[in-house]
Amino acid sequence: MNWTGLAGVGVGMLLLTTLSTASTPWRLVPGLLVAGVASGILNAGLGRQAVASAPPQRAALGTGTNNTARYVGSSIGVTIVAVIAADPTGTRADLVTGWNHAAAITAGVSLVGAVMVGMLARSRTRHAPPEGNDR
Repeated sequence: MNWTGLAGVGVGMLLLTTLSTASTPWRLVPGLLVAGVASGILNAGLGRQAVASAPPQRAALGTGTNNTARYVGSSIGVTIVAVIAADPTGTRADLVTGWNHAAAITAGVSLVGAVMVGMLARSRTRHAPPEGNDR
């Protein structure tokens, strides 16, 4: 069900687009709430899957790999969003426009990821070996 978390993050990010210089901080609350809850659901599922996919005697390896991927991904993601959102002119309107572009791109990446994960999960279910026929 990790695709639902990704889809929720995408929807939350879409709610964070279309800001203007007149937007109040309250304008951010719906998008942050949806993206935050969805991110929590996604991270809980990823942690469980990371441990489940590692051999029992190497469960710590799954957890460590998951944490490393999250931290590296977060660092790269924040850097990319900052580069997209930043404007050399430094005006408030340009910064808001840059933010809207970054939020829209992030939403698109999350939604495409959700579709891909959903398709992979569906394909895996369709091609799973019959019960009692473990390899």
